Amino acid sequence: MNYTTFNQVHTDVHTACHNLSGGEIRQTRGDLVENLVADLWQSLGPDHIARTQMKHTIDFGDIGTLDIGCDVDLYVGNELRGIVECKAYVDKCFLERAIVDFRYLKEATTVPKIVVGLENAIAENTRKILQHVHRDCLDAVFFLVPGKRSSGRPLYKKEFFKPIDESSYNSLVSFFKSI
Repeated sequence: MNYTTFNQVHTDVHTACHNLSGGEIRQTRGDLVENLVADLWQSLGPDHIARTQMKHTIDFGDIGTLDIGCDVDLYVGNELRGIVECKAYVDKCFLERAIVDFRYLKEATTVPKIVVGLENAIAENTRKILQHVHRDCLDAVFFLVPGKRSSGRPLYKKEFFKPIDESSYNSLVSFFKSI
């Protein structure tokens, strides 16, 4: 999926949000990121398969098992290549929750684990610290639109809409190609 198509899907979904209510907007925007990530991965080759809402069972022996699922699992054929958590916006609480899930998943697989969000809602220093401290289980964080999220200037409103940043798109594509 090239940048123009990727950005057009983003634009079309946000245009459709103009007629939706609060909960519907949140769901639609969350689904958008998952669909963009899955479609982008699958566009990289005929053997690239994206599976959504998969569960990974981690066995803790005598204490039991734990099922952890992230939004998109990236496969080439039957080989898991990466795990992605997706969000309309990424704030500190969300990033910390993703890190906890990734830490559990580290017990089951060594594939890269990343977060992809439309908007950045986390202080830059906080993101850097979390990525540094948890670099053993969080490989990357990508924000697709430029600038910081503002609840007073929501992306889904026509006057505040921001297109996908082409350099951010290219960074995500490069990362995907590297795995």
